Amino acid sequence: MSSKKIFQLAHTEGLYNDLRRANTEQAKKERFLQYLTSSFAGDSGAQRLISAIALGAERIIANITRRGRRAKGRADSHTETIIIEWEKDLARTGDHAREQLEEYLEGSWRSGQEYRFTLLATDGLRWRRYAPDWSEVAFGQLAFGRNFKLREIRRFDLTPDSFSEFPFFLDEVLFASNPRLATLENIQNDFGDTSSVFINSIACLKDCVPDLKKKSELQVAFDQWRRFLSIAYGRFDDSPTMFLVHTYLSVFAKFLAYSVITRQPISDDATIKGIVNGVVFQSLNIERFVEDDFFHWVAGTAYFKKLRLMFRDINWQLTQYDFTDVREDILKGLYQELIDLDTRHALGEYYTPDWLCERMVSELTINPSSSFLDPACGSGSFLRAVIARMRQEHPRLGAEVLAEQVVGIDIHPLSVLIAKTTVLLSLGSSVTRAKRPVTLHVYLADSLLVPRGTADLFESSFQIAVDNRNYVVDLKGIEGADGFDELITFCDDLVGRFSDALERAHFIRLIQPCLTSALVGQNGQIE
Repeated sequence: MSSKKIFQLAHTEGLYNDLRRANTEQAKKERFLQYLTSSFAGDSGAQRLISAIALGAERIIANITRRGRRAKGRADSHTETIIIEWEKDLARTGDHAREQLEEYLEGSWRSGQEYRFTLLATDGLRWRRYAPDWSEVAFGQLAFGRNFKLREIRRFDLTPDSFSEFPFFLDEVLFASNPRLATLENIQNDFGDTSSVFINSIACLKDCVPDLKKKSELQVAFDQWRRFLSIAYGRFDDSPTMFLVHTYLSVFAKFLAYSVITRQPISDDATIKGIVNGVVFQSLNIERFVEDDFFHWVAGTAYFKKLRLMFRDINWQLTQYDFTDVREDILKGLYQELIDLDTRHALGEYYTPDWLCERMVSELTINPSSSFLDPACGSGSFLRAVIARMRQEHPRLGAEVLAEQVVGIDIHPLSVLIAKTTVLLSLGSSVTRAKRPVTLHVYLADSLLVPRGTADLFESSFQIAVDNRNYVVDLKGIEGADGFDELITFCDDLVGRFSDALERAHFIRLIQPCLTSALVGQNGQIE
């Protein structure tokens, strides 16, 4: 890109004045293409795309639906990655422009194309970017009908006050000609719920959903995920869709960690499987990054081929980034967006902004042997801030030492993985220079009440101390959050009703109506 051309405000001012005088969509489009050609004259990649936009004018798109019938439409500007709908006055016909974009996307999907489009509606002065609302997409029927809605995800208005920003906006939405900086905003845009990577990945994952209804590796993983979170949270969104969203975020975090540490693209199937199951990280001298989780199933023989598009999309988008200098918690936005935020807010869980984490850490007295604990670490913002300060003040400390001195705890298994990823991003390529294994100390636990005897993540028996007495709680047979909540509520009521301890037989008679058939045998006895 030619910065000399970009910063000549007279070019943008001329475009602005010409667009205000233009009376037709065609005149506006032609003037805009002239502006692009001039402003991005030093960028060969941009020039190729500009030619493609010009050649894609009025391209016919088949397989759209109008009034219940199959029809064809003409996109104003259409390339392999961009669809632009031009209007004379977007303020008056914005809804029509969005509907046109929906038609064109439908036709592309019906024709078997992947979702890779930047969808723009504009009159030259007003620019609106759209993406499918993934929560309303019937992913199993993408090629069969208008089963989605577009939502606005970005807007830009060309005014005298925004002349200097306009070329950068165009570079972002049309060309992306420079390596992407690893910022929270960019990561959220490229991998969050409005991104093509996310939407295509969820579509792939949805193809595996039929296996949830039969005995399969996927069904086992889903049941274990739902069971564990019901114990940890009580009520939460335990739908298959939320499980698939968590699966996507897990795969992304592992791919991201590999990309940051190795600075290499992911080249083959064996590497992908090693990333997902953690073997690759062990070979990179990293311990306890990938442990038993609910998402190994994606590497299974029955699913790996179906998910190739997800692996490819995540990997390709990551190759567009420069991870040399990551200065913020780049996973925070994606994490909050995709990890069932309503549930965590209901528990009083909110996230501290990076600037506040850094301010609080700056107040601490730190020496080379200092240790730090975040008992509710979330995505790892405080851990990142601590490592950043330790590396600044004590640059001789190796990655293996820093990892030993930073400890996190969280109740959500995906939070633990994300926080570990944040720690690895903070350590960066220094991990590869470590003199001994880099062990990550981020743990899955309730820091307010940690039961014993839970070495296996999926055990049903827990030892817990109450009033200095040890008890064993067996949750086998309890179905989900509602059943568990009902039992807890009932037992709480018993405490209020009876001042003395109940005999076992009396307790069983009282509680038996609340138990599911899974807990009560054919003889009517509790099993």
